[in-house]
Amino acid sequence: MNVKTILIDDDEIFIMMTRKMMESSNFHKSPMSFTSGESAFSFMEKNYSAKDSYIVFLDINMPNMNGWEFLNKIQPFVTEDNTYVFMTTSSIDDEDIAKAGENSLVVKFLSKPVLTETFNQLKELPVLQPFFKGQSNS
Repeated sequence: MNVKTILIDDDEIFIMMTRKMMESSNFHKSPMSFTSGESAFSFMEKNYSAKDSYIVFLDINMPNMNGWEFLNKIQPFVTEDNTYVFMTTSSIDDEDIAKAGENSLVVKFLSKPVLTETFNQLKELPVLQPFFKGQSNS
């Protein structure tokens, strides 16, 4: 099974920093990144395969297509068996936290910045552990 890690955020600095944190934690060496919900949706629509797994870090607040709209658009063709979404935001809005908890694709709500330590903790989540078997966080 192929695991695709995807960053979706309109902030290129966040993408650059998150890539570095992923690499230093051995979470993923080369995640795909998209600076808009539209381009990420287009990729998913054309390339989604039930044989692959998708770990998605999704910004909530983006112009044109926000994170919630992206989730609504992919929901008809992805499954919670192979698509794991982490909502990322710089603001802590109780409504967003509640909304994330109601969506079956959302694994966790994360506050920015997402640090190396956070990625090490995410690797320990039961849904992600199979992808990191044999890796040590030390």
